[in-house]
Amino acid sequence: SEAAIALALLLPRWRLTGLACAAALLLLYAGLMALQILRGQVAMNCGCSGPASPLQVSWALVLRNLACAGLALLAASSAAASGWWASLAAAAIAAGTVLAYLAWEAIISNAQWLEGED
Repeated sequence: SEAAIALALLLPRWRLTGLACAAALLLLYAGLMALQILRGQVAMNCGCSGPASPLQVSWALVLRNLACAGLALLAASSAAASGWWASLAAAAIAAGTVLAYLAWEAIISNAQWLEGED
């Protein structure tokens, strides 16, 4: 599903659908992580960067996914508008989302490593 969403984001005709699906998937992941935390099952890897990812489920990851879902919805609202300015805004929001995701993941990973959770 993630590969199909990534492909949809690359194709202008399917970009709006891809952004909506990306937001839905991020919200689903955030909800599932929150459920695991509330159940007390925090000693599990999230798999955010693949099966070898050292990141453990945490509220920081839930918040990151909620923020990225919000940015995807913001990009979708820009992509729904017409014109070159809207396309440029959607591309800038998407690029910013990717950079924010990568930075946030590095910060969370380093914080977990410093706390000895890893």
